[in-house]
Amino acid sequence: MEKYSTIQTVLEYIEDNVEACLDSDTLAEIGFLSKSHFFKLFTLHTGYTPMNYVLRRKLHNAAKRMITCKEKIVDIAFQFGFESHDVFSRAFKRVYGISPESYRKRGYTLHEMKKVVVHKESERGHEMVDVQIVERPSMCFLGVERQIGHRDGGATIAQVWEQYFQNYQDLFRNITNRVKPEEDAEYALAIFDQDGKLSYFVGFEVENLENVPTGAVGREVPALTYAKATHIGPPAETLGQTLDYVYGEWFANNVYRTAHLRDSPFSVIEYYDKRCSLTVPEMDIYVPIRPPSENRIENVPSFEAMYYRALGNDLVKLKYEAFDVMINWVEKNGFANDSSFKLGVKYGETDDHESFCEIFYKLTEEKAVLINSDKVKLKAYAGGTYAVALGAHHFLEKDWASFVRWLEQHSEYKPDGGCYEEFLIENGKVDFYTNIHFYERVEKR
Repeated sequence: MEKYSTIQTVLEYIEDNVEACLDSDTLAEIGFLSKSHFFKLFTLHTGYTPMNYVLRRKLHNAAKRMITCKEKIVDIAFQFGFESHDVFSRAFKRVYGISPESYRKRGYTLHEMKKVVVHKESERGHEMVDVQIVERPSMCFLGVERQIGHRDGGATIAQVWEQYFQNYQDLFRNITNRVKPEEDAEYALAIFDQDGKLSYFVGFEVENLENVPTGAVGREVPALTYAKATHIGPPAETLGQTLDYVYGEWFANNVYRTAHLRDSPFSVIEYYDKRCSLTVPEMDIYVPIRPPSENRIENVPSFEAMYYRALGNDLVKLKYEAFDVMINWVEKNGFANDSSFKLGVKYGETDDHESFCEIFYKLTEEKAVLINSDKVKLKAYAGGTYAVALGAHHFLEKDWASFVRWLEQHSEYKPDGGCYEEFLIENGKVDFYTNIHFYERVEKR
Protein backbone atom coordinates (compact mmCIF):
# COMPACT_ATOMS: atom_id res chain seq x y z
CA MET A 1 0.00 0.00 0.00
CA GLU A 2 1.31 3.47 -0.90
CA LYS A 3 2.41 5.42 2.16
CA TYR A 4 0.15 8.38 1.38
CA SER A 5 -2.96 6.16 1.14
CA THR A 6 -1.95 4.32 4.33
CA ILE A 7 -1.95 7.57 6.30
CA GLN A 8 -5.17 8.70 4.59
CA THR A 9 -6.84 5.47 5.72
CA VAL A 10 -5.82 6.23 9.30
CA LEU A 11 -7.10 9.80 9.00
CA GLU A 12 -10.48 8.56 7.81
CA TYR A 13 -10.59 6.09 10.70
CA ILE A 14 -9.95 8.93 13.15
CA GLU A 15 -12.84 10.94 11.66
CA ASP A 16 -15.22 7.97 11.87
CA ASN A 17 -14.20 7.26 15.47
CA VAL A 18 -13.37 10.71 16.82
CA GLU A 19 -15.56 10.17 19.90
CA ALA A 20 -13.80 6.89 20.77
CA CYS A 21 -10.73 6.41 22.97
CA LEU A 22 -8.00 6.17 20.32
CA ASP A 23 -4.34 5.34 20.89
CA SER A 24 -1.20 5.15 18.76
CA ASP A 25 -1.03 1.36 18.90
CA THR A 26 -4.51 1.02 17.39
CA LEU A 27 -3.82 3.62 14.70
CA ALA A 28 -0.53 1.94 13.74
CA GLU A 29 -2.37 -1.37 13.39
CA ILE A 30 -4.96 0.27 11.13
CA GLY A 31 -2.10 1.39 8.88
CA PHE A 32 -0.32 -2.01 9.06
CA LEU A 33 2.82 -0.24 10.31
CA SER A 34 5.14 -0.59 13.27
CA LYS A 35 4.53 2.11 15.87
CA SER A 36 7.82 3.89 15.15
CA HIS A 37 7.23 3.87 11.37
CA PHE A 38 3.68 5.08 11.87
CA PHE A 39 4.76 7.93 14.14
CA LYS A 40 7.29 9.26 11.63
CA LEU A 41 5.11 8.81 8.54
CA PHE A 42 2.06 10.40 10.16
CA THR A 43 4.09 13.38 11.38
CA LEU A 44 5.77 13.77 7.98
CA HIS A 45 2.49 13.76 6.03
CA THR A 46 0.29 15.77 8.39
CA GLY A 47 2.59 18.05 10.38
CA TYR A 48 1.16 16.67 13.65
CA THR A 49 2.07 13.74 15.86
CA PRO A 50 -0.71 11.11 15.83
CA MET A 51 -2.21 11.69 19.27
CA ASN A 52 -1.78 15.46 19.06
CA TYR A 53 -3.83 15.35 15.85
CA VAL A 54 -6.44 13.14 17.52
CA LEU A 55 -6.63 15.50 20.49
CA ARG A 56 -7.10 18.56 18.27
CA ARG A 57 -9.81 16.87 16.19
CA LYS A 58 -11.63 15.89 19.39
CA LEU A 59 -11.39 19.43 20.73
CA HIS A 60 -12.47 20.88 17.38
CA ASN A 61 -15.62 18.76 17.32
CA ALA A 62 -16.31 19.29 21.02
CA ALA A 63 -16.00 23.07 20.55
CA LYS A 64 -18.56 23.01 17.75
CA ARG A 65 -20.94 20.96 19.88
CA MET A 66 -20.64 23.38 22.78
CA ILE A 67 -21.95 26.18 20.54
CA THR A 68 -24.67 24.23 18.73
CA CYS A 69 -26.25 22.41 21.69
CA LYS A 70 -27.03 22.97 25.37
CA GLU A 71 -25.42 19.80 26.76
CA LYS A 72 -23.29 20.19 29.84
CA ILE A 73 -19.60 20.66 29.11
CA VAL A 74 -18.73 17.65 31.28
CA ASP A 75 -21.11 15.48 29.23
CA ILE A 76 -19.53 16.66 25.98
CA ALA A 77 -16.10 15.90 27.45
CA PHE A 78 -17.17 12.33 28.24
CA GLN A 79 -18.65 11.89 24.74
CA PHE A 80 -15.24 12.61 23.20
CA GLY A 81 -13.37 10.23 25.48
CA PHE A 82 -11.97 12.63 28.08
CA GLU A 83 -11.90 10.98 31.49
CA SER A 84 -12.98 14.07 33.42
CA HIS A 85 -13.98 17.70 33.10
CA ASP A 86 -10.58 18.75 34.46
CA VAL A 87 -8.66 16.76 31.83
CA PHE A 88 -10.84 18.21 29.06
CA SER A 89 -10.54 21.75 30.41
CA ARG A 90 -6.73 21.58 30.67
CA ALA A 91 -6.43 20.25 27.11
CA PHE A 92 -8.85 22.86 25.75
CA LYS A 93 -7.02 25.71 27.44
CA ARG A 94 -3.60 24.42 26.35
CA VAL A 95 -4.69 24.36 22.69
CA TYR A 96 -7.00 27.40 22.51
CA GLY A 97 -5.74 29.57 25.37
CA ILE A 98 -9.16 29.91 27.07
CA SER A 99 -11.37 27.67 29.20
CA PRO A 100 -14.35 25.82 27.69
CA GLU A 101 -16.69 27.85 29.89
CA SER A 102 -15.27 31.16 28.62
CA TYR A 103 -15.49 29.93 25.04
CA ARG A 104 -19.17 28.99 25.37
CA LYS A 105 -20.10 32.15 27.32
CA ARG A 106 -18.30 34.71 25.16
CA GLY A 107 -18.69 33.07 21.75
CA TYR A 108 -15.03 33.19 20.74
CA THR A 109 -14.17 32.34 17.14
CA LEU A 110 -11.53 29.63 17.37
CA HIS A 111 -8.92 28.74 14.81
CA GLU A 112 -10.34 25.62 13.21
CA MET A 113 -8.38 22.37 13.40
CA LYS A 114 -9.44 21.20 9.95
CA LYS A 115 -9.32 17.59 8.87
CA VAL A 116 -6.07 16.77 7.08
CA VAL A 117 -6.26 15.17 3.65
CA VAL A 118 -3.11 13.56 2.24
CA HIS A 119 -2.79 13.88 -1.53
CA LYS A 120 -0.43 12.00 -3.81
CA GLU A 121 1.81 14.61 -5.41
CA SER A 122 1.18 13.87 -9.09
CA GLU A 123 -1.50 16.38 -10.15
CA ARG A 124 0.61 17.79 -12.99
CA GLY A 125 1.74 14.45 -14.34
CA HIS A 126 4.84 14.13 -12.20
CA GLU A 127 4.87 10.44 -13.01
CA MET A 128 5.96 11.51 -16.51
CA VAL A 129 9.15 13.21 -15.27
CA ASP A 130 12.03 11.08 -16.48
CA VAL A 131 14.70 10.67 -13.80
CA GLN A 132 17.94 8.89 -14.69
CA ILE A 133 20.89 7.89 -12.50
CA VAL A 134 24.11 9.25 -14.02
CA GLU A 135 27.75 9.59 -13.02
CA ARG A 136 29.67 12.80 -13.69
CA PRO A 137 33.38 13.48 -13.15
CA SER A 138 34.64 16.43 -11.16
CA MET A 139 33.89 19.78 -12.80
CA CYS A 140 35.16 23.35 -12.51
CA PHE A 141 32.96 26.39 -13.03
CA LEU A 142 33.65 30.09 -13.46
CA GLY A 143 30.96 32.71 -12.95
CA VAL A 144 29.27 35.08 -10.52
CA GLU A 145 27.64 34.28 -7.19
CA ARG A 146 25.32 36.13 -4.79
CA GLN A 147 23.56 35.30 -1.56
CA ILE A 148 19.83 35.02 -2.10
CA GLY A 149 17.45 36.94 0.15
CA HIS A 150 16.37 40.41 1.18
CA ARG A 151 18.86 40.91 4.01
CA ASP A 152 22.52 41.97 3.96
CA GLY A 153 22.53 42.89 0.30
CA GLY A 154 20.98 39.64 -0.90
CA ALA A 155 19.70 39.27 -4.45
CA THR A 156 17.00 37.43 -6.34
CA ILE A 157 17.88 34.57 -8.68
CA ALA A 158 16.85 36.74 -11.64
CA GLN A 159 19.28 39.44 -10.51
CA VAL A 160 22.17 36.95 -10.43
CA TRP A 161 21.45 35.94 -14.04
CA GLU A 162 21.24 39.63 -15.02
CA GLN A 163 24.59 40.35 -13.32
CA TYR A 164 26.18 37.40 -15.15
CA PHE A 165 25.11 38.51 -18.62
CA GLN A 166 25.78 42.22 -18.03
CA ASN A 167 29.33 41.58 -16.82
CA TYR A 168 30.22 38.65 -19.08
CA GLN A 169 32.43 40.58 -21.50
CA ASP A 170 34.27 42.51 -18.79
CA LEU A 171 34.93 39.42 -16.64
CA PHE A 172 35.34 36.53 -19.06
CA ARG A 173 36.36 37.80 -22.52
CA ASN A 174 39.96 36.62 -21.98
CA ILE A 175 39.06 33.12 -20.73
CA THR A 176 40.51 30.51 -23.10
CA ASN A 177 39.85 27.26 -21.24
CA ARG A 178 36.04 27.16 -21.42
CA VAL A 179 34.82 23.58 -21.97
CA LYS A 180 32.97 23.18 -25.32
CA PRO A 181 32.44 26.90 -25.95
CA GLU A 182 30.58 26.10 -29.16
CA GLU A 183 27.68 24.68 -27.11
CA ASP A 184 27.22 28.04 -25.33
CA ALA A 185 25.90 26.29 -22.23
CA GLU A 186 25.47 27.81 -18.78
CA TYR A 187 25.27 26.19 -15.36
CA ALA A 188 23.59 27.38 -12.18
CA LEU A 189 24.35 26.00 -8.70
CA ALA A 190 22.28 26.34 -5.52
CA ILE A 191 24.73 26.39 -2.60
CA PHE A 192 23.92 26.32 1.12
CA ASP A 193 26.30 27.25 3.92
CA GLN A 194 26.33 25.53 7.33
CA ASP A 195 23.65 27.93 8.62
CA GLY A 196 21.34 27.08 5.75
CA LYS A 197 21.76 30.38 3.89
CA LEU A 198 21.38 30.02 0.13
CA SER A 199 23.76 31.40 -2.48
CA TYR A 200 23.19 31.13 -6.22
CA PHE A 201 25.99 30.71 -8.77
CA VAL A 202 25.68 31.26 -12.54
CA GLY A 203 28.55 30.45 -14.88
CA PHE A 204 30.12 28.02 -17.34
CA GLU A 205 32.41 24.99 -17.19
CA VAL A 206 36.18 25.46 -17.48
CA GLU A 207 39.07 23.00 -17.59
CA ASN A 208 40.57 24.33 -14.36
CA LEU A 209 40.50 27.29 -11.98
CA GLU A 210 44.05 28.52 -12.55
CA ASN A 211 42.79 31.90 -13.80
CA VAL A 212 39.87 33.39 -11.86
CA PRO A 213 39.34 37.04 -12.86
CA THR A 214 38.89 39.66 -10.14
CA GLY A 215 35.18 39.96 -9.42
CA ALA A 216 34.43 36.41 -10.59
CA VAL A 217 33.96 33.23 -8.53
CA GLY A 218 35.40 29.77 -9.17
CA ARG A 219 33.59 26.64 -8.00
CA GLU A 220 34.79 23.03 -8.09
CA VAL A 221 32.33 20.14 -7.86
CA PRO A 222 33.69 16.67 -7.00
CA ALA A 223 32.84 13.55 -8.95
CA LEU A 224 29.32 12.53 -7.90
CA THR A 225 26.33 10.38 -8.72
CA TYR A 226 23.24 12.36 -9.72
CA ALA A 227 19.53 11.98 -10.23
CA LYS A 228 19.15 13.72 -13.59
CA ALA A 229 15.73 15.08 -14.54
CA THR A 230 14.76 16.91 -17.73
CA HIS A 231 12.47 19.84 -17.04
CA ILE A 232 10.04 20.89 -19.76
CA GLY A 233 8.57 24.37 -19.62
CA PRO A 234 9.68 27.91 -18.70
CA PRO A 235 12.24 27.42 -15.88
CA ALA A 236 11.42 30.68 -14.10
CA GLU A 237 7.75 29.66 -13.83
CA THR A 238 7.69 25.89 -13.35
CA LEU A 239 11.18 24.59 -12.47
CA GLY A 240 10.22 24.52 -8.79
CA GLN A 241 7.57 21.89 -9.51
CA THR A 242 10.12 19.50 -11.03
CA LEU A 243 12.51 20.10 -8.12
CA ASP A 244 9.66 19.45 -5.67
CA TYR A 245 8.97 16.14 -7.42
CA VAL A 246 12.60 14.98 -7.31
CA TYR A 247 13.13 16.02 -3.68
CA GLY A 248 9.68 14.76 -2.69
CA GLU A 249 8.09 11.82 -4.42
CA TRP A 250 11.20 10.52 -6.19
CA PHE A 251 13.33 10.38 -3.02
CA ALA A 252 10.44 8.84 -1.08
CA ASN A 253 10.23 5.98 -3.59
CA ASN A 254 13.92 5.25 -4.14
CA VAL A 255 16.75 3.85 -2.05
CA TYR A 256 19.19 6.68 -2.81
CA ARG A 257 19.89 9.33 -0.19
CA THR A 258 21.08 12.89 -0.62
CA ALA A 259 24.73 13.72 -1.22
CA HIS A 260 24.36 17.34 -0.18
CA LEU A 261 27.27 17.48 2.25
CA ARG A 262 30.00 19.88 3.39
CA ASP A 263 32.41 18.72 0.70
CA SER A 264 29.70 18.94 -1.99
CA PRO A 265 27.32 21.66 -0.78
CA PHE A 266 25.26 21.76 -3.98
CA SER A 267 21.58 20.96 -3.64
CA VAL A 268 21.11 21.08 -7.41
CA ILE A 269 23.03 21.86 -10.60
CA GLU A 270 21.00 23.41 -13.42
CA TYR A 271 22.17 22.93 -17.02
CA TYR A 272 20.99 25.34 -19.73
CA ASP A 273 21.88 24.70 -23.40
CA LYS A 274 20.34 25.45 -26.83
CA ARG A 275 17.16 23.56 -25.91
CA CYS A 276 16.17 26.61 -23.86
CA SER A 277 15.37 28.42 -27.14
CA LEU A 278 12.80 25.82 -28.24
CA THR A 279 9.12 26.79 -28.39
CA VAL A 280 8.65 24.67 -25.29
CA PRO A 281 11.96 25.16 -23.41
CA GLU A 282 13.88 22.23 -21.95
CA MET A 283 16.77 22.05 -19.49
CA ASP A 284 18.34 19.49 -17.14
CA ILE A 285 18.74 19.43 -13.40
CA TYR A 286 21.24 17.29 -11.49
CA VAL A 287 20.54 16.42 -7.85
CA PRO A 288 23.53 14.82 -6.07
CA ILE A 289 22.73 11.42 -4.53
CA ARG A 290 24.48 8.51 -2.82
CA PRO A 291 23.64 4.80 -3.17
CA PRO A 292 22.82 2.86 0.02
CA SER A 293 26.11 0.94 -0.11
CA GLU A 294 26.99 1.90 3.49
CA ASN A 295 23.68 0.75 4.97
CA ARG A 296 24.15 -2.19 7.33
CA ILE A 297 22.60 -4.51 9.91
CA GLU A 298 24.18 -4.13 13.34
CA ASN A 299 23.73 -5.69 16.78
CA VAL A 300 23.49 -2.92 19.39
CA PRO A 301 24.08 -4.07 23.00
CA SER A 302 22.01 -2.64 25.83
CA PHE A 303 23.49 0.55 27.23
CA GLU A 304 23.06 3.24 29.88
CA ALA A 305 22.73 6.85 28.90
CA MET A 306 22.10 10.26 30.35
CA TYR A 307 19.03 11.83 28.79
CA TYR A 308 16.82 14.89 28.72
CA ARG A 309 13.20 14.87 27.53
CA ALA A 310 11.58 18.08 26.26
CA LEU A 311 7.75 18.13 26.28
CA GLY A 312 5.34 20.23 24.24
CA ASN A 313 3.65 20.31 20.85
CA ASP A 314 6.27 21.86 18.56
CA LEU A 315 8.77 19.11 17.74
CA VAL A 316 11.25 21.49 16.11
CA LYS A 317 11.45 23.69 19.20
CA LEU A 318 11.57 20.65 21.45
CA LYS A 319 14.50 19.20 19.52
CA TYR A 320 16.63 22.33 19.81
CA GLU A 321 15.73 22.76 23.48
CA ALA A 322 16.84 19.20 24.21
CA PHE A 323 20.02 19.59 22.14
CA ASP A 324 20.98 22.74 24.05
CA VAL A 325 20.54 20.98 27.40
CA MET A 326 22.47 17.84 26.43
CA ILE A 327 25.30 19.59 24.58
CA ASN A 328 25.87 21.83 27.62
CA TRP A 329 25.76 18.81 29.93
CA VAL A 330 28.28 16.85 27.85
CA GLU A 331 30.66 19.80 27.68
CA LYS A 332 30.42 20.52 31.42
CA ASN A 333 31.25 16.90 32.19
CA GLY A 334 34.39 17.09 30.06
CA PHE A 335 33.24 14.49 27.51
CA ALA A 336 33.74 16.80 24.52
CA ASN A 337 37.51 17.28 24.73
CA ASP A 338 37.92 16.11 21.14
CA SER A 339 35.23 18.66 20.08
CA SER A 340 32.99 15.91 18.70
CA PHE A 341 30.58 13.42 20.28
CA LYS A 342 27.34 11.61 19.47
CA LEU A 343 23.83 12.22 20.77
CA GLY A 344 20.87 9.90 20.25
CA VAL A 345 17.42 11.33 19.48
CA LYS A 346 14.02 9.71 20.01
CA TYR A 347 10.57 11.17 19.34
CA GLY A 348 7.19 10.17 20.70
CA GLU A 349 4.12 11.11 22.68
CA THR A 350 3.16 10.93 26.34
CA ASP A 351 -0.07 9.50 27.74
CA ASP A 352 -1.33 13.10 27.99
CA HIS A 353 -0.94 13.50 24.20
CA GLU A 354 2.06 15.78 24.50
CA SER A 355 4.89 15.35 22.03
CA PHE A 356 8.39 14.75 23.31
CA CYS A 357 11.93 14.83 22.02
CA GLU A 358 14.34 12.75 24.08
CA ILE A 359 18.08 13.22 23.54
CA PHE A 360 20.59 10.88 25.17
CA TYR A 361 24.34 10.44 25.56
CA LYS A 362 25.66 6.88 25.80
CA LEU A 363 27.92 6.17 28.76
CA THR A 364 30.95 3.90 29.00
CA GLU A 365 32.63 2.47 32.08
CA GLU A 366 35.26 5.20 31.94
CA LYS A 367 32.55 7.85 32.28
CA ALA A 368 31.28 6.93 35.72
CA VAL A 369 31.77 10.25 37.53
CA LEU A 370 28.98 12.53 36.43
CA ILE A 371 27.85 16.02 37.32
CA ASN A 372 24.39 15.86 38.90
CA SER A 373 21.61 17.71 37.11
CA ASP A 374 17.96 18.28 37.85
CA LYS A 375 17.23 18.09 34.12
CA VAL A 376 19.48 15.27 32.91
CA LYS A 377 18.71 11.78 34.20
CA LEU A 378 20.22 8.29 33.94
CA LYS A 379 18.32 5.64 31.99
CA ALA A 380 18.86 2.10 30.68
CA TYR A 381 18.15 1.52 26.99
CA ALA A 382 17.45 -1.90 25.45
CA GLY A 383 19.66 -3.14 22.64
CA GLY A 384 18.76 -5.33 19.71
CA THR A 385 19.31 -5.85 16.01
CA TYR A 386 19.16 -2.59 14.06
CA ALA A 387 19.30 -1.50 10.46
CA VAL A 388 21.66 1.49 10.26
CA ALA A 389 22.04 4.14 7.56
CA LEU A 390 23.75 7.48 7.07
CA GLY A 391 21.94 10.76 6.58
CA ALA A 392 22.30 14.53 6.79
CA HIS A 393 20.48 16.84 9.19
CA HIS A 394 18.95 19.21 6.64
CA PHE A 395 17.50 16.32 4.61
CA LEU A 396 16.62 14.17 7.61
CA GLU A 397 13.11 13.21 6.49
CA LYS A 398 14.12 12.58 2.87
CA ASP A 399 17.10 10.43 3.87
CA TRP A 400 14.96 8.56 6.38
CA ALA A 401 12.30 7.87 3.72
CA SER A 402 15.00 6.47 1.40
CA PHE A 403 16.32 4.33 4.25
CA VAL A 404 12.85 2.89 4.88
CA ARG A 405 12.49 2.17 1.18
CA TRP A 406 15.81 0.32 1.19
CA LEU A 407 14.72 -1.69 4.21
CA GLU A 408 11.44 -2.62 2.53
CA GLN A 409 12.98 -3.68 -0.78
CA HIS A 410 16.54 -4.84 -0.24
CA SER A 411 16.80 -6.57 3.10
CA GLU A 412 15.85 -9.84 4.74
CA TYR A 413 14.82 -7.84 7.79
CA LYS A 414 11.66 -5.90 8.65
CA PRO A 415 11.01 -3.11 11.21
CA ASP A 416 10.26 -4.30 14.74
CA GLY A 417 8.93 -1.21 16.47
CA GLY A 418 11.78 0.99 17.64
CA CYS A 419 14.01 3.66 16.12
CA TYR A 420 16.27 6.56 16.97
CA GLU A 421 18.66 8.96 15.28
CA GLU A 422 22.28 9.58 16.21
CA PHE A 423 23.77 13.04 15.56
CA LEU A 424 27.51 13.64 15.30
CA ILE A 425 28.00 16.89 17.22
CA GLU A 426 31.03 18.88 16.06
CA ASN A 427 32.18 22.17 17.57
CA GLY A 428 29.36 22.06 20.07
CA LYS A 429 26.42 22.61 17.74
CA VAL A 430 23.97 21.14 15.26
CA ASP A 431 24.12 22.80 11.85
CA PHE A 432 22.86 22.34 8.30
CA TYR A 433 25.46 19.68 7.47
CA THR A 434 25.51 17.69 10.72
CA ASN A 435 25.98 13.99 9.92
CA ILE A 436 23.48 11.56 11.40
CA HIS A 437 22.81 7.83 11.55
CA PHE A 438 19.35 6.26 11.49
CA TYR A 439 18.77 3.24 13.74
CA GLU A 440 15.68 1.10 13.06
CA ARG A 441 15.17 -2.02 15.20
CA VAL A 442 14.50 -5.03 12.97
CA GLU A 443 13.80 -8.74 12.98
CA LYS A 444 14.19 -11.34 10.24
CA ARG A 445 11.24 -11.68 7.88
